[in-house]
Amino acid sequence: MSWDVQARRTHGHGSHVKVRWRALGTIYDVSIDCPHGVHGASSDGLVRREMNSFSNAIDGYFQWDEGLEHPFVTLSWTDGGEQCQETLRLDSSHGHGIALSAGFRRVLGKRPHVPTRLQGRHGQRADV
Repeated sequence: MSWDVQARRTHGHGSHVKVRWRALGTIYDVSIDCPHGVHGASSDGLVRREMNSFSNAIDGYFQWDEGLEHPFVTLSWTDGGEQCQETLRLDSSHGHGIALSAGFRRVLGKRPHVPTRLQGRHGQRADV
């Protein structure tokens, strides 16, 4: 699996997130879902029927309600018939990116905003 995730915190209750599939092969039913208290303020389509390395990135701006602790969005996809998901935290303020196992890579935005480090568990199967 190989995801590139770019994120930058734009203000106290908002983050811009861009997610791109980088591996060979195609994945299906890709979406970014918002839980209660998190809202997609603008997006370039948070759902893709299929995605490969040539596909446009999923690009969205997310805001969360004041007082919400640990806001996140969930990246979900189907790979080889298995439903997978990754939790992407929106509220972290660490200033560096990290490389995770299994090719999941997180890259932080380089603009002069407060950066966000995304955290989660890669490849965790969703309860079906």
